[in-house]
Amino acid sequence: MKIFYLFILLIFSNLFYAQGVTNLNHENTDIKNYFTTISYSEVKGKIIMQAELNGKTYNFIFDTGAPTAISQRIAEELNLDAIGNVEMRDQSAILDSVKVVNIEKLKLGDVTFKNTPAIIIKDLQLFGCFNIDGFIGSNILGNSVLQISSKNKTLTITDKPGKLNLKKKNSIEMTTNPIQNTPYIKAYYLNGDLSANENILVDTGMEGFYDLSVHAYLYLAKEKIDVFKTLHKAKGSYSAGFHGVAEDSDSYKVFMPQLLIGKTNFTNVTVDTTTDNTSRIGSAVLDYGLMTLDFINKRFYFEPFEKSETIDVKVKTWPISLSMNGEKIIVGIVWDDKLSGILKPGDEVLKFGKNNYKEMSFCEKVLTQAETLNDTETIRVKDVTSGEIKEYRLNKS
Repeated sequence: MKIFYLFILLIFSNLFYAQGVTNLNHENTDIKNYFTTISYSEVKGKIIMQAELNGKTYNFIFDTGAPTAISQRIAEELNLDAIGNVEMRDQSAILDSVKVVNIEKLKLGDVTFKNTPAIIIKDLQLFGCFNIDGFIGSNILGNSVLQISSKNKTLTITDKPGKLNLKKKNSIEMTTNPIQNTPYIKAYYLNGDLSANENILVDTGMEGFYDLSVHAYLYLAKEKIDVFKTLHKAKGSYSAGFHGVAEDSDSYKVFMPQLLIGKTNFTNVTVDTTTDNTSRIGSAVLDYGLMTLDFINKRFYFEPFEKSETIDVKVKTWPISLSMNGEKIIVGIVWDDKLSGILKPGDEVLKFGKNNYKEMSFCEKVLTQAETLNDTETIRVKDVTSGEIKEYRLNKS
């Protein structure tokens, strides 16, 4: 379940810049020739790190797919000055104005960034689950090189790419969003002699390996560019937001024979489509190699841990996807036609294998990993229409 990621996606993918703030990029540091390494912890695919704001230390998610953002509590505690507003529209099309503040000193490791713009976001209950106070985003990295090592659980930030012993022949071009510096690279979908490509977001805030934009899927299907196989089509939703579950829409489970990221060929990739406009690579790619984003020279590097240019990422998947409605875990999508009429979107999931959701707190539900279950498990649900309690055996395939 990508509950936390989907909440944040609704925030950062719907920003409208106005009222004096048209650009969140700002990379002014107090030193040159810097090289700092910061330890991080991983919680359900999220990179959790510490940063110092105006002399006080807080926890943040490091998210290259977002601008720097802080909680209302921090903004009030530090008495930060507002420098303007941005407007955001949620999934229900409700427009709201959000303040942008100036952080005089934002320190990561040994490097201090000066006068960093940051969005103030409401103190979500989810913040407490991850014990964070916001996000450190890519808008501070325009004059830096970032390297992420999942083996060492470290982030390295420097303005001297030569210190990282990078080889340009192992890199590809990277572009950035001019408003908040989010990084994009070109990914290739390959199937025998057929190929297609798409500009995708490098998003360390997304748990999971890869999300395929439904817009890209529909375009390739319409043009009959057969670079993937459609395994399932279903109607439902696994996206949650401030006003509940998003409206049901057509979703697709897709098998890609080959996905080329940088110089590395990932094979046997199974992905679900996302309603967002942009396909993206998530934090799970870090399980397979060392990733470097050179914002100075606009280059992307990925060095596999195993000395091979081909990585098999075949996984088994459940015939359903879960979502969250309020504090309830629900069936979001039923992929398998054989389960049609047996399980349906909106059914409350009371228990799935060892995960007894009925007895869990909100945060325990958010942090539970359904992926750690066995390949065959019993699911207990409360029918969304009749209220009847039912049990079924589900198998990964």
